[in-house]
Amino acid sequence: MSADKLDGQLTLPLPEPTHDAQLARRITPGWQAQAACVDTHGDVFYPEPDERGASVEAAALAVCNGCRVRSSCRAAALLNAEQGVWGGTTEADRDRMGSALARGVSVDAVLVETIRPRLDGQGVAA
Repeated sequence: MSADKLDGQLTLPLPEPTHDAQLARRITPGWQAQAACVDTHGDVFYPEPDERGASVEAAALAVCNGCRVRSSCRAAALLNAEQGVWGGTTEADRDRMGSALARGVSVDAVLVETIRPRLDGQGVAA
């Protein structure tokens, strides 16, 4: 950190906020009450593996697709290390998002990138 002078006073640059602080800023207070899933049975968002061992998340992801607060939901899930489907992301998606954050990808890029690949039919590309 280097010091700067502003109007004759010594100032220090502010440190970059942590990923947690950046995620917390992207969560709209009261977002849960506005969520598309508010009246959906919670089991949908915690799918059990099917007989082939694959997770069946399509129903949950379909609910998330039309949700206007999924970015807040996604940020909250990352911040709180939630399980299940949150904000249109699976646990595997959020693991990749966390890895991307650890590599220095910005919080905004990680949150936005989770939307685009779903539309393209790909996984999370962060």
